[in-house]
Amino acid sequence: MITLTSTELNYLIFRYLVDEGYAHSAYVFGRESLIEDNPNTPEVEHNALKQYVSKGIEMEYIARHSENGRLKRCTAKYSISHYHKCTDQSLEIYPTYLETHNSDVSLCAWSEEGELVTGSQNCMLRLWSPPSIKGEWQLGQNESSTHGITGLAIESSSRLIDERPGTVVVGATHNGDLFVGKHGRDWRILQAHKGPIVALSLREASVVSGGWDGLCKEWIFNGDKLVENDRWVLHKGPVMDILSFPTGFVTCSVDTTLCTVDKEGAPVKMIGHTGEVNSIKRIGTSIVSCSDDGTLKIWKYGVAMPVETLTGHSKEVYSVATSYPHIASGSFDADVRIWECERGSLTAVLQGHTKAIYTVAFSPDGSLLASGGLDSTVRIWDTRSNGLAKEFLVGSGIYQVEFSPHNTTLAVCSSDPRPIVLDLRR
Repeated sequence: MITLTSTELNYLIFRYLVDEGYAHSAYVFGRESLIEDNPNTPEVEHNALKQYVSKGIEMEYIARHSENGRLKRCTAKYSISHYHKCTDQSLEIYPTYLETHNSDVSLCAWSEEGELVTGSQNCMLRLWSPPSIKGEWQLGQNESSTHGITGLAIESSSRLIDERPGTVVVGATHNGDLFVGKHGRDWRILQAHKGPIVALSLREASVVSGGWDGLCKEWIFNGDKLVENDRWVLHKGPVMDILSFPTGFVTCSVDTTLCTVDKEGAPVKMIGHTGEVNSIKRIGTSIVSCSDDGTLKIWKYGVAMPVETLTGHSKEVYSVATSYPHIASGSFDADVRIWECERGSLTAVLQGHTKAIYTVAFSPDGSLLASGGLDSTVRIWDTRSNGLAKEFLVGSGIYQVEFSPHNTTLAVCSSDPRPIVLDLRR
């Protein structure tokens, strides 16, 4: 039987304090434990306590990961200070290529019930229950447009338009046209904005749009007609993103600013970035933005100045994703960075991409992070270990990746005319 006497343990602690330079603590502990009065002082190596503790943790790790005489694969960090949940590195990817759009697929979005909407550069909008097409619409007058669909939104069980719950699909084009579809019917507003509409948000009983004309507009249904209900001149440049809050909505723009609008329609300008603001996301009760100035900023709703600035990227930050308390950013410097929002600290730099990153997305449970860009490869990262779990070569530039609400399915939009749905299995 292996035994460890109190004298031996005391001496291990004493030697640790001495080796680490805690002279006063070592003196006090030595006096109280009477180590110097003991004639049978054990002989131990330098850093012996660390070595024994490390061996013990290693044995505990082996015991927890042993199954039928074999060691299970696990990529999650193991620490005595944190709860450990195994992450099996054997992630497999099963791709499904959906029917071609005959043009680059630039945008996608999932509904809460797992329906997928995609938009392509030839102005084709499609609703899927993958792999089947549920609906298809041609938007705009120029079917060969090189820009096509520039904005998308989808909502399940929506009561927009009428009281009958149903899936609502909203689309917008480079020409400034707006589309709303539900229950097999559709409504269209030609040139709802002067120029492209790239920002859309479904908000209660309305749709909010943001255009390159610097305007934000609210659209509602008056009887059976889609009409403009309100408008705001919030920015001096194109509106890039819109984010709905219970108290109103938030916008960001090429003019370097953000702006909140409350339920009464009162705007608050938010200033802090020095470059174009590309995207905004909600994290808890806060907002995080990313910009061409290479930074991310954390804001409180309706407060004019940021509460935190996250620095580290060397080029433009084009994409941001959140899974509380973590923020992920994708940059033209080819790095993905993960941050902790409460402390504003960097927790990981994920390297592997070789060209600009256009898109990052967390899985609903936050255990996986997907990234993609101009190097034509989707990378799936394990957020527990911050290691690469799997990669998938698309073969063409990637515009967007988006996880379904079911956690194990990832949609990929790229210059391949076929939307790709990746089934991720462990």
